[in-house]
Amino acid sequence: AWAVASQAGIQPGWVVLDPMVGRGGILIEAALSVCPSAIYFGTDMDERQLEGATDNVASAGLRERVQLMHADATRHPMKSGSVDAIVTDLPFGKKHARADNGEILTKKIIKDKGVQNQTKIHLHLGVAELYQI
Repeated sequence: AWAVASQAGIQPGWVVLDPMVGRGGILIEAALSVCPSAIYFGTDMDERQLEGATDNVASAGLRERVQLMHADATRHPMKSGSVDAIVTDLPFGKKHARADNGEILTKKIIKDKGVQNQTKIHLHLGVAELYQI
């Protein structure tokens, strides 16, 4: 989680989104260790994952800095152009084989939801991408 978050170049005041937040590990690491003054949002469509993320965020003392929402990654409620960075570990690719390695989903998230200015986007797809496993 730290490796993914630290590679994103998160800056103070940025809005950071994890559209498939799972248990919240990447956002928690980012908020604690990478850039405490950024604004963090996480969405997930799995209620059980969100419950775990809520517990983990609370345990880390980050309820005020990490906001969680129930939403599909391709239909989340973020306003267009409002996201500076997406950090996530896509649940597709090496572990869950897909012919497109998640490219279609990635393009849909970037194109349709919140991300317009490509010069500010630092999209990291997880440890497998960082280390080319």
